[in-house]
Amino acid sequence: MSQADAAVYGLTADGLLAARIGDFGCFAVPGDGGLRLAIARCTGKPVAEWTASDALASEGIVGDETAFRAHVEDIAHHRRQLRGLARAHVATSRLTPGERLSRRRSMAKG
Repeated sequence: MSQADAAVYGLTADGLLAARIGDFGCFAVPGDGGLRLAIARCTGKPVAEWTASDALASEGIVGDETAFRAHVEDIAHHRRQLRGLARAHVATSRLTPGERLSRRRSMAKG
């Protein structure tokens, strides 16, 4: 397993449980009924520097930390399977809605 395959867990600057898998990030945000899964695109910052404002979208709710970690490990497994398909990456000039939002946030900060 390469380092890009492995989930790296830590706490964000806000004290939230989070995990990085390559360029993918996932936060566990406490809420009604458990932990809301918030996802983010990692920009090279260590997990300890992430904040809740780095989240781009919500992916559902899990019951507790154990379920969060299981969800993250499922994502890591899925990414390994995708990489095993050896698909070619095709760059496009179009941005996804999440990428547009991320760029707007970056411009607003600067």
